[in-house]
Amino acid sequence: MVALIAAYTQNMVIGNKGCIPWKIKGEQKRFRELTTGNVVVMGRRSYEEIGHPLPNRTTIVVSFAKNFTGENCYTVSSKNVYNGNRQNY
Repeated sequence: MVALIAAYTQNMVIGNKGCIPWKIKGEQKRFRELTTGNVVVMGRRSYEEIGHPLPNRTTIVVSFAKNFTGENCYTVSSKNVYNGNRQNY
C-alpha cells in the first residue's frame, strides 16, 4: 500500500524561506505517528532543512545534484524519477 501525505496553503505554497507556512497544533506529532516505521520521500531542500534522516523511517531524498547517505537514507536522482526509472531499495 502507498499512502501520500501532502500539505500546502490555499495558494499552493509548501514552504517559505525554509519554514512550513502554517502552525497547526498536533500536526507534526500526527506526521510522526503516520510515518514512523515507513518510507518518507522528500526533496533536497526539505532534507537540507531537517539536516538528517528522520528517525525510525527510511528516508529517500530526491535530488539531481547531490548524493545523501546515512543510516536508512538513500538518494534517488530527480532525473530518474522524471524519466520513470525504478530503483530497488
